[in-house]
Amino acid sequence: MNTRRWFLSILTLASLSATTLERLSMDQIISKSTYIVRASVIGGAGMLSNRSIYTKYSLQVSETLKGSPATSIDVLVPGGTASGMSQSIAGAPKLTAGTEMVLFLWKSPKGHLMVIGMQQGAFALQKDAAGKQFIMRSAITDSALLDGATLIPQSDNGFRMSLLELRQKIGVAKD
Repeated sequence: MNTRRWFLSILTLASLSATTLERLSMDQIISKSTYIVRASVIGGAGMLSNRSIYTKYSLQVSETLKGSPATSIDVLVPGGTASGMSQSIAGAPKLTAGTEMVLFLWKSPKGHLMVIGMQQGAFALQKDAAGKQFIMRSAITDSALLDGATLIPQSDNGFRMSLLELRQKIGVAKD
């Protein structure tokens, strides 16, 4: 195998195992989102599109925090299983049937709703011991996060915020 082919093979393998994302602040996630919804994941099914696999998740929307989507929506997430093939995308959010989430979504040029910033825009909705609701995301460890201006690698420790505080932030973002 010549050196050029070997190098291209290594680059291809490296690109399959890691994803590089621009690290987004909560303010950036809010402002870049077309829709922000509180929704329950109903289920998902894989689909093949131009040699890439996506999972199309059906969601039941219980609250719209930004935008005006319907009471049920479909969201595409890169990766999944379709036509007997599987594709795993580092950094893709994991949506599990039966869970309630807050999702920050954008509309692709083809009209598909997708999670903004991959894992950065998908939060589990939970309650603490006092019954206060909050959104939570675990640390992102399977993707490289870079500062958008400097391209310097950034670490991620996860994120947690009360749902009330999120609503207040979104209210400010709408003005």
